Amino acid sequence: MARYAFLVFLILKISSSEGQISRWTVAFKASAGRSGIYKNEELDRDTFDEYRRDFSYSGGFRIGYKFSKYLSVSLDPEWEKIEDKRRRSAIQRNVETDDGTFSFTNIYDYRNKFSRLQAPLSVQIYPFPDKIKAYFTGGIMPSFIYKGTISFDSKTTRPNGTITEGRKFDADFSIPQNKGQDKDLSYLAGLGFSISKRFSAELIYRFNRPIRYTLFDPGYTMVAVPVYTIRANQGLQLSIIGKLN
Repeated sequence: MARYAFLVFLILKISSSEGQISRWTVAFKASAGRSGIYKNEELDRDTFDEYRRDFSYSGGFRIGYKFSKYLSVSLDPEWEKIEDKRRRSAIQRNVETDDGTFSFTNIYDYRNKFSRLQAPLSVQIYPFPDKIKAYFTGGIMPSFIYKGTISFDSKTTRPNGTITEGRKFDADFSIPQNKGQDKDLSYLAGLGFSISKRFSAELIYRFNRPIRYTLFDPGYTMVAVPVYTIRANQGLQLSIIGKLN
């Protein structure tokens, strides 16, 4: 984070020393997309995870500086809501009951919702500024999750069977195993194009490692706590940027 702050300071220092105020851009930014990934995982012979995307949306501002017609840099302080889904299927084989021996599947549907503050710092490269109004963009994005909820519903294929009722609880990053999971650094890359003199659009993909969330603190016991994988912090977004100056 210190390197990130120093880079922003250096850009501002160089820019102000040149006195080129007209090179600055202030804009609003609104985005929407799909967070998470589409992926199936086989954990063992009887346990399967299915990850599915869900909606994301964000809003904020852009502060940009244009070094030349080929290169610009921007900082986007913003707020974002991210979501994703996961289904776990656990097969129970040859379970003996009073009604006979059955094989059945327990199914758990999870939905994760998080709110975070973030500040993407990116570079825009215009390879053919006089011919094509498109550009490449890429950079880094520090973020901080300040609120989140995890909810799940469950069902079973067992005849006349019951299973744990659905629950919804707040994400707790104060648990020792979860410390630091609410702060992250993503990488982003994508394409942008100018719609008009004031408006432009960007299609961005954010790359990130998944969140490894622990559901509860085992304390000093020898209980093996399951790790809950969340992939909502990556995905594709379409942004509209409108200049204010």
